[in-house]
Amino acid sequence: MKHFAVFLLLYAATLFSATFYREDFEGNARVQSWMTTTEEPVEQWLRIGPEFACEGNAGLRIGPGPWHMLRKDVLWKTDSLLFSQGFYFHFFLRIESGPFALGQSFTDLVHFLMIPRSGGYYSNPSLLVERRADSSIHLFALLRQKKEDNPLRVPLREQESRLEPGAWYRIEFFVRIKGDSLSDSLFINGRCAGQGAVALVDRYGLLQSWYLGFGNSRLQGVAAFDMDNIIISADRLSASLNPFSLSAHARNDSLDCSLLFPPQQGVFYIDLNLGAQGFAGSAGERFGVYDGKNNLVFSLYRSDTIFYKGVEGSNRWSKTCRSDTGSPVWSIDATAGAAQLRICMPAGLSPGAWHARARLISEEQAAQYDFPEAVFIVPERPWFFRWYSVLAVAAVLGLVSGALVFRARLREAALPAEMPGSWKRAVDDIETMLLQRFGDAQLDSNAIAGHAGLSVKKAQQVYQAVKGKSPVQHLREIRLERACVLLKTTQKSAAEIAYEVGFSDPIIFQRNFKKAFSLTPGQYRDQ
Repeated sequence: MKHFAVFLLLYAATLFSATFYREDFEGNARVQSWMTTTEEPVEQWLRIGPEFACEGNAGLRIGPGPWHMLRKDVLWKTDSLLFSQGFYFHFFLRIESGPFALGQSFTDLVHFLMIPRSGGYYSNPSLLVERRADSSIHLFALLRQKKEDNPLRVPLREQESRLEPGAWYRIEFFVRIKGDSLSDSLFINGRCAGQGAVALVDRYGLLQSWYLGFGNSRLQGVAAFDMDNIIISADRLSASLNPFSLSAHARNDSLDCSLLFPPQQGVFYIDLNLGAQGFAGSAGERFGVYDGKNNLVFSLYRSDTIFYKGVEGSNRWSKTCRSDTGSPVWSIDATAGAAQLRICMPAGLSPGAWHARARLISEEQAAQYDFPEAVFIVPERPWFFRWYSVLAVAAVLGLVSGALVFRARLREAALPAEMPGSWKRAVDDIETMLLQRFGDAQLDSNAIAGHAGLSVKKAQQVYQAVKGKSPVQHLREIRLERACVLLKTTQKSAAEIAYEVGFSDPIIFQRNFKKAFSLTPGQYRDQ
C-alpha cells in the first residue's frame, strides 16, 4: 500500500450540510492525500489532465488493471443522521472502449468498505461496470446481507443502465442505512436506472472508506474510466450534464457517427451536417446548401428511413430506404436516446478538416436542440485512385511495362476478398491504442507493432490492407483532429497544443497542419 499526492480541490463543511464533500481535480488548490490499492507505480495507470475533464480544467483517468483503485479513508459512523436519511455519491463518468474482446466481464467501479459492530469488514454496497457478450456496457449494483453471502443484484432498467463509450454521464448512487435495512438507488443523467434493499444480518458501526477505479482485471474491452467532480451530498444536485453529444471518426471511405440525446417520444428528426472547414456556401439555410464536395446534409428519422437533400440549392427532401444508403450500420433508438451511424463518404470530397454538426427537432415538444460540434479529417485519396484514369489510358496506349508496374502496386494495396479475422482484431487493437496514446510523443512504428505483437513490416501490411493507410499516417490524422478541437475550444498556444497531441516539435506540428489543411494553426483558429 502506498500514498501518493493528487492535486485536488476539496470543499468540506459539516457532516450534516447539504453538500459536505467535493473534489474536482482542478489541481490549483491544496494537496489532499489519497491511498492506492496496488504496488504498481501510479504513473502507469492514473493521470490527471484537461482531456479527462467533463467540467472545468482537469479530470481523472484510471487505466485498467487489478486493483487500480483510489481509496479515501473517512471513518463515518453509520448510526448518524447522514446514513439514516441517506446520501448521494455523485460523479461524472466516461468509459473509453478498449481492445476487441469476447464474452461477458465486469469490474467494481465504486464500493464502500463497511465495518460491522461484530468486527471484520467487507464492501457493501458496490457499483459495477459490466461488458456483455453483445459488447454493450452497463452499470449495475450489488447489495449484501452479510459478509461472504451471495450478493443481491439490484434489478435495473436495461435502457437506462446502458452506457455508450466516449460519452459523459452524470452518475448518482444513493445509499441509506436505517436500522437493519440497507437500500440504494442508481440515477444516470437524472433518470432512475434501478433500486433495491436488503435486511442486514449484522448492523454496521463505521463506513471505513470508499474506493473508485478498476476493482479487478476481469473487465475486457474497456481502456479507461474518466471521472470528474466527485460530490457527496444529502440531496440530489440540480446541476445537469448536457445530454447531447456527437462524435465523428473517419474510417477509410466511411464516417462513424455516434449521437446521444434525451429519450424521445412521438415524431422527431435529427438534421446532420458534414461540412468542409471554410466552406463558403449560402448561410440562408441552417447548414448551408448541399455541395457534393464540401457540404453534405442529412435528415434522420427513427431507424427505418433516411431523408437526404439530393438537389443543390433545393429545400426539398428525397426519401430512400436503408438499403440505398450504402451503410452497414444504421440505428436510431428513440427510447435509449442513442444513434449509431456509418455513412459511406462519396469520392471527390475536399481533403482536410471537416465539421460534424447536428440538431434534434422534436415535434412532440415543439422544440429544437443543438449538439456540440465534432471535427474529423477527410484524407487525401491515395495516389493509385487519383491516377487510376492515367493507368487506363496508359494501358490503352500500349505502355505495357509501365502498366504492369502500376497494376502490381495496385494489387498490393487492394483489400483481400476475405481478410483473416485476426487481421481485423489486430487492427482494432492498434486503432484503440492510437486513440488512447496519441499524446505520447514516443509512440512510433516500433511501439505500435510491439503492442500488437507483430513486426513493423507486418503491422504496416495488415493495417494498410484493412484501413488503407499505415498506422503512423492514422496516428498523424488523430493528432491533427485533436489539435483542431483544442484550437477552437481553448486558448492554448500552438506549441502547447503540439506537445499535448503528441508532436515532439512544434515546427513539425506546424508543417503537418499546414500540409493537411492549407492553413497555419493560427489561421485555422481565427477563421
